[in-house]
Amino acid sequence: MIASLFALSLAATSTIGPVATDVPVASKQAHEADPAILINRAFTHARNGRDDKARALFETVRQMKVDYTLETKDGRWVYPADLARQGLRQLNRGELRTQTFASRR
Repeated sequence: MIASLFALSLAATSTIGPVATDVPVASKQAHEADPAILINRAFTHARNGRDDKARALFETVRQMKVDYTLETKDGRWVYPADLARQGLRQLNRGELRTQTFASRR
């Protein structure tokens, strides 16, 4: 399921979590527009009990208009908005605090 997400994105780097403050502005903008990074950040926030931040990131991805899919760890190709909806459902059920989450290559 979504907790085993292994989101891949050509535009993404191998960073999980907040963008470093010394990253150039263009790179920060690319990170903020990359649904794979935002989904991974949402999981990190959820795991650490910051549900409001996680929910905001999932909502951001849910509303994004992208024409590509992300590959999950189990080999499925899923639209980012669908992954975000799944993440929101799991967050609402309280399932995200005790699980191991996505990682990036």
